[in-house]
Amino acid sequence: MNGMRRIELCVLVLLILPCLCWAQQQALYGTAVGAGTGYAWLWWVLGAAVLVTLFLLVWNRGLRGVVARRTSELRANEERFRTLIDLAADAILQADLAGRLIGANRQAETLTGYLQTELLGMNIAQLFSEEVRKQVPFRYDLLKQGQTVMYERLLLRKDGTQVPVEMNSKMMPDSTYQAFIRDFSERKRIEQELVQARHAAESANEAKSLFLANMSHEIRTPLNAIIGINSLLVERLEAGELKELAKDSMAAANNLLDIISDVLDISRIESGKLEIVSVPFEPRMLVNQLDRMFGAIIREKGLRFEVSLATSLSGLLVSDPARIQQIGVNLLSNALKFTEQGIIRLRLSGTAIDDSTVQLELMVSDSGKGIQSENLERVFTPFVQEDLSTTRKFGGTGLGLSISRHLAEMLGGTISVESRLGEGSSFSCLIPCQISKRETVEHADTVEDEAKSICRRMRILVAEDSVVNCKMMEAILRMEGHRVRFADTGLKAVKAWRQESFDLILMDIQMPEMDGMQATSIIRADEAEKGGHIPIIALTAYAMSGDKQRFLDAGMDAYLPKPITTEQLRRLLWEYGREELPAR
Repeated sequence: MNGMRRIELCVLVLLILPCLCWAQQQALYGTAVGAGTGYAWLWWVLGAAVLVTLFLLVWNRGLRGVVARRTSELRANEERFRTLIDLAADAILQADLAGRLIGANRQAETLTGYLQTELLGMNIAQLFSEEVRKQVPFRYDLLKQGQTVMYERLLLRKDGTQVPVEMNSKMMPDSTYQAFIRDFSERKRIEQELVQARHAAESANEAKSLFLANMSHEIRTPLNAIIGINSLLVERLEAGELKELAKDSMAAANNLLDIISDVLDISRIESGKLEIVSVPFEPRMLVNQLDRMFGAIIREKGLRFEVSLATSLSGLLVSDPARIQQIGVNLLSNALKFTEQGIIRLRLSGTAIDDSTVQLELMVSDSGKGIQSENLERVFTPFVQEDLSTTRKFGGTGLGLSISRHLAEMLGGTISVESRLGEGSSFSCLIPCQISKRETVEHADTVEDEAKSICRRMRILVAEDSVVNCKMMEAILRMEGHRVRFADTGLKAVKAWRQESFDLILMDIQMPEMDGMQATSIIRADEAEKGGHIPIIALTAYAMSGDKQRFLDAGMDAYLPKPITTEQLRRLLWEYGREELPAR
């Protein structure tokens, strides 16, 4: 603004001075003198020259002021820009198209170990080893096309060490390019620590699974004898105190088995190894099974048990009936535990979602003590019950409802609860099921099939290293009329099979000298050469996810986890020893 004012002042002076000179001449000499003087024009020329000179001097002074101000502003901006660059967390390098460095900030010194004076004039390629340059070459062609080139590589420092860096390069308008380089060795270290932590967690989880598998095996093995012997006693003892004691003992053993199964289930769920299958099933059979399992127990406690099935569920559905039944068992067990008087209701209904899908609703309600509103979600937390008094009074692990929620979600559904203190609770599980196109489903244990066949007397080889389990198995098998031979190692089992002819082999897995899978492999190899096939049943305490498939892949025909009851063993013997009755 000052420069412009000076220019305006000069123009004004240029216009006024000639007028002043003319006026002065008229006053001193008069018009005649002016008219008669031949050199008047010279004064005008000199005056104009002086005025132009003065004007140019003033103009030049104004321009120099403007230039000085603009220069000062540019220097200030440059200083601010350089300060920002030097304060940047990333190393910033500027280079020409030949790769020669023409600029570097302070962070570049820290990262590379070179001084700025050393960096200037270096070729940027010198900051990377030959091997790195071959692995990640410089893409000047992409830079010339205006692209931003980003890559990771190892930067070679002045002391010879290498650090992992991220490098982003971009061509500038002045045909130079800038590279922003960030040291991410700390991030790499954290990533490696995370990988190591993940591996450690996976190893710990694997160790936990192995521990649970071993503990499950060691607990199920004696439980097999306890439940088996008690089931024999319940069948053979006459009504009285001893029979009741045997029932109580078997109930306690089954309770312990339920706890073990819950712990294994939650472990499978957490590790993602719980399997869900989809098969056709009849809702009617599901309700009948739950009624058989709980009806007598609920009524013995003096409670009413109401079971209902919606008429709309008359066909076949497709889902995992075993897991749906497990949810029903958990909900009914929970209702039975917390209901002292009144009623327990089981209802199975369904609502059509579309032409191919039904929303199956399994509802269990009771007239028990109820749940406080602030604890409604708490009851679904693993190993947690409503409060400590609940655990002390009613027992349990606090896993049943948590497992039920996980199973419902794995089946694509949900589970919810409504409750009022002193009035009871109602649990509702919604599971989407496909409508099966099949009209019937086969049941291996139907009365019609049982009526058409009988179980023949068989010669059975039992490979089992537990003396107590051998006694229990011998009692059950001989009571059923079968002949039994025992082998306490897999090696002895193979020798016995080669010496005698058997109809069935019940094979334990964990045995000394040779395990059940190795013994099975040898038997199947011999059969491949000589012909024949003997059914081999894995009768084992291994009950973790994948165990069944592992045994079937080893050549076994079926799998029955311990502990088993006399009824389960009878069904197994009937399946492999049945003979068709002649048609009438």
